[in-house]
Amino acid sequence: ENLEVNGDVTYGLTTKRELASLPFAISRANVASDVQDAKNPRLFVNSIQDGDGNELTWVKRGGYDGLVIFPKPVPVNTKMTLRMRFTSLDSIRKVNPSFTAMDRGGWLPFVRFADFIDTFDLTVRTPDRFTVLGVGKKLSDDAADGIRTTRWTAEKPVAFPTIIFGDYLSAVSDHVVKKSDGTPIPVIVTVFSDRTFE
Repeated sequence: ENLEVNGDVTYGLTTKRELASLPFAISRANVASDVQDAKNPRLFVNSIQDGDGNELTWVKRGGYDGLVIFPKPVPVNTKMTLRMRFTSLDSIRKVNPSFTAMDRGGWLPFVRFADFIDTFDLTVRTPDRFTVLGVGKKLSDDAADGIRTTRWTAEKPVAFPTIIFGDYLSAVSDHVVKKSDGTPIPVIVTVFSDRTFE
């Protein structure tokens, strides 16, 4: 099974200082030496564009990071948009037959783990056998042609829009939890399936 991450991510951000360049990183589980990575690259940045669709210059700094170079310095307090399309062949690793891990702290290129994101609208596509779990609110969950597509948003800022997926079993808890106004809060218990061992 080919375990790759394909990203098409659009960011809206406001500069806190003047920027001539902006670093990015896409975490990878198995980063080879720079020489091996040059001979057999596993991270491909297909495009970085500004909000008008203009291609931006970028340079690779290592096996998992790079630097976007702006045509002219971007002033402080500038609202800007960046769109990045990439493929990473080493961001997901198979830990054992029933568990595959993706580094939750670094698959969004311009976001560090502790950064607060005010809003997000995230669409995730996985093989349809997987259940997708995430922070925020799940707006949709559809499966067709072997692909499961889920869409997520958040009603308040989050430190990182974590998404996990796998072959899970779920059940609604018998324990009833309610908000202060009496509205029930669904409690769902989710565990890894052992179907991969059958």
